[in-house]
Amino acid sequence: MLLVTFFSMQSFAQGGLYLGLNGSGNATIVANQMNYGQKEMDYDAVTFHPFFGLELGYDLNGGSMLSLGANLQQTGQKYKDGFGNGDKLKKEIKLNYLSIPITYRFVVGGAKDPNHGTKFFIALGPQFSLLQKAEVTHNVNGKDVTLEAFANHVAGGGAPYNFNSAEINKLTTNGEPANDKDLFASMDIQGFVGLGIQSFLSQSFFITLELRGGGSLTDINAEAWRLDGYKDGQRQKYAASRNVFAGLRLGLNYKF
Repeated sequence: MLLVTFFSMQSFAQGGLYLGLNGSGNATIVANQMNYGQKEMDYDAVTFHPFFGLELGYDLNGGSMLSLGANLQQTGQKYKDGFGNGDKLKKEIKLNYLSIPITYRFVVGGAKDPNHGTKFFIALGPQFSLLQKAEVTHNVNGKDVTLEAFANHVAGGGAPYNFNSAEINKLTTNGEPANDKDLFASMDIQGFVGLGIQSFLSQSFFITLELRGGGSLTDINAEAWRLDGYKDGQRQKYAASRNVFAGLRLGLNYKF
């Protein structure tokens, strides 16, 4: 009896547990930018970044799968503007995260015919992204400058653009950040949803191809740097900035 139970458990485990490698190319933006008391700058197109990761999952019944992952996630955004003054102002944000997604995958028809063929699936879940590195560059007319110098230049030096002087003054209070990571929250809680196909090449080996998109559920800016801005001649009350991404994801998976 014990042997029957043992081999039954082994058979079930071999059919359920899987390990995967995945990679994706993603279009990313930082939506609702934080411009530190200044008028918002124009978006300079969409940026593209790679994601790479590992996934450990369990196939519950062929139709429902749960997994825990660890991904290297890059996000960011480029901005440019002149505010009608003839200047060439540029800003770029680069953010690197260690992301931990928890994924539920529903495979259409998978419960009736597990471990065979090609089927559609829907994936969704939360993702907890821990900030590892941040880089923000500011450029005025071809020259890289500090955040404070950039803000003061935009403020105009006698010929002011549209700006929120009270908030720009807070830059002096906060001081120039020692590390660009100080500008951002240490964790970004995100949500995602995906639609894809899953194809078994053998009883154990399967691949996935998925169109996945997601974004921040929380504010990516550090509390000390959540400053009001300026828009259309009026003070603009601060609103949260968020990472947004969408891309094509390829996964290589092995079932034990």
